[in-house]
Amino acid sequence: MMSSEDLFARKRQTWATCPDWVQTMILKNIRETIKAKMEKEQGKQEDGREGFSDDWEPVAAEVQSQMSRRPPHGQLLGF
Repeated sequence: MMSSEDLFARKRQTWATCPDWVQTMILKNIRETIKAKMEKEQGKQEDGREGFSDDWEPVAAEVQSQMSRRPPHGQLLGF
């Protein structure tokens, strides 16, 4: 039986000669497999990193709307 150090060295040599495009395909397959398993177990999940643009106009409009509903500085509501 190989020692863990020998096995690790052998695997490093294997990956060193593996073309980048093959590694990319392997990693893509692993990611898609994990994603499919998570969706199956946890239900469909939205990726929070996608779908948002740098369109700040709606954000600014919402902040302005909230600020306009505030009482003037120094006044308390109900007093």
